[in-house]
Amino acid sequence: GHQVTAPFVPVGEGTASAEATTLAYNAVGPRYFGTMGTAIVEGREFDPAERSRDVCVLNQGAAAALFPRQSALGRYVRSVDRLSINRTGQRLTAEGPVTCRVVGVADTLPWRSGRAASRACASRRPGPSTSR
Repeated sequence: GHQVTAPFVPVGEGTASAEATTLAYNAVGPRYFGTMGTAIVEGREFDPAERSRDVCVLNQGAAAALFPRQSALGRYVRSVDRLSINRTGQRLTAEGPVTCRVVGVADTLPWRSGRAASRACASRRPGPSTSR
């Protein structure tokens, strides 16, 4: 599979810089981090009820680059490029920039290759609603 990369910028008041930082990007399912043995060092992992990519988890490198000397939790990041991700992680036709609220910071973000990216963002893979 391919690892998608995209430039991201912090969004909102108090952001240190609007300069884009290139991040590895992946859309993942619930319990991804626990399954991969990745520690969440701040915040939380995705809730199984979350079904859209408007929430994300950054790794420590991405959080430090986008939000130096401040917590990334509750802040927003947006991809500069328009992108869309399918279930295999490959880039599809452009739908629009990804904007997401940071709900967690992970120690590292593993990829299918088994290698970790130094700066990475994972958003919740869209899925069917489980509402009753």
